[in-house]
Amino acid sequence: MTAPADLALFKSLLEGPDEEETNDKGPICPITCAPPGENGIRLPCGHHFSYNAIFSETLSLRATSSRPYDTDYVPRYHVRCPYCRAVSPGLLPYVPSLHAERISGVNSPQRRCRAHVICTHALVKGARKGETCGKVGFLWNGRALCVHHWKNEVRKEKDRAAWSAAHDRLAQSNTVASLRAKLKEQGLPVYGTKNTLVLRLCAQTQSVPNGTDSS
Repeated sequence: MTAPADLALFKSLLEGPDEEETNDKGPICPITCAPPGENGIRLPCGHHFSYNAIFSETLSLRATSSRPYDTDYVPRYHVRCPYCRAVSPGLLPYVPSLHAERISGVNSPQRRCRAHVICTHALVKGARKGETCGKVGFLWNGRALCVHHWKNEVRKEKDRAAWSAAHDRLAQSNTVASLRAKLKEQGLPVYGTKNTLVLRLCAQTQSVPNGTDSS
């Protein structure tokens, strides 16, 4: 027979507030038992999840064949909290650095995605030069970027990683005009900054490491 004290404890747990788990550094994702991290998603019910965890859970929710005993109906453009099962409108934001594919009912269509962050990239040309982009975005290495500016930053990182002493020699021994002339001779695009032209030419000419075509 259950003691009255045990019943009272059970009742208090059942009726008490469903508080979010935290530690001295902030909230803890109920699925991973770790901090939600960059692009963590806080649902209206107050529970905070890592993006990968809530993405996997929502993807599984849409695959009804894998959850034959799940009888709760969740509207197409809503998300259910895996912890308290509260349903809220709005899909997950699109975060291509973590999941490149757009999946209907999970992170697409964009107009149904819940608000996340706004791209803060400073525009360097055009009528809005000096202003921030302002498009819907996500966090990447601590920066709020839209898909377009994220792709640009990824490309720049790859270019920086590919840069070598051979690239330095080619850049120092050529002007932008001479680089464009070389590229034109090979039928390659001639747009971009000097570094872009050097990288493009180096990628095309296998003799650059020996310095034979760097003049």
